Amino acid sequence: MHQYRPPLTKVNKYIIISLVSIFLIHAIFHQVSGAYFRHFFGLNGGMFFSGLIFQIATYPFMAGGVFELLFDCLILWFIGGELERIWGLKRYVSFLSFSVVTGGILFLAISSFFSAWPTLMGPGALTYPLLIAYGILFPQRDLLLIFFPVKAKYFCLIILALQVYTGVFSPGGVQAWGNLGAIVGGVGWMLWQSKGGGRSTGASKKPRKNNHLRLVEDDDDQDKPKFFH
Repeated sequence: MHQYRPPLTKVNKYIIISLVSIFLIHAIFHQVSGAYFRHFFGLNGGMFFSGLIFQIATYPFMAGGVFELLFDCLILWFIGGELERIWGLKRYVSFLSFSVVTGGILFLAISSFFSAWPTLMGPGALTYPLLIAYGILFPQRDLLLIFFPVKAKYFCLIILALQVYTGVFSPGGVQAWGNLGAIVGGVGWMLWQSKGGGRSTGASKKPRKNNHLRLVEDDDDQDKPKFFH
């Protein structure tokens, strides 16, 4: 039986290399010095508003553990690889960037109500929006939930419900609101693009054939997404 394995696309390759490299460097640094630098590059409101604004871009690259790193790298490869191939490099980077920044802003807004600033870190701001986007574009495709095949749309609803539950009921669950913010940013980006956002405007009003995002190029794909046109 032929199994489809998406290519490791350019942007995802660089992201995965960065995630793994930073994780290993941090592990070695901690082993040698006993200190952590993850919290310096994670998103913390106290440090962010003190001038460390780069944290809103670096926090997704601070993986907390091996299994988190492995899971998120697989999502980037298998889910992100297909979306990058379909959308193209620029739109894919735009989607990820918008998701990450939106997630960071929502996290800062909610964590401002806490007595102490919590710290947000982890690649969930990259991978959760990818999962939701995949579920929207390919709702009838099967994904494996542990060992059981589940339709992508239901898989994404389960992921969303878990994040909401964690954010509402779990101690320290404010981090889940960062992931939810990233999901909101990703879906908002898709809606904006589906309405023609991000395209340059000129004097001519004549629509071009390739103005809208092309999502599926395979003629034999029976699960053509209908989110964009």
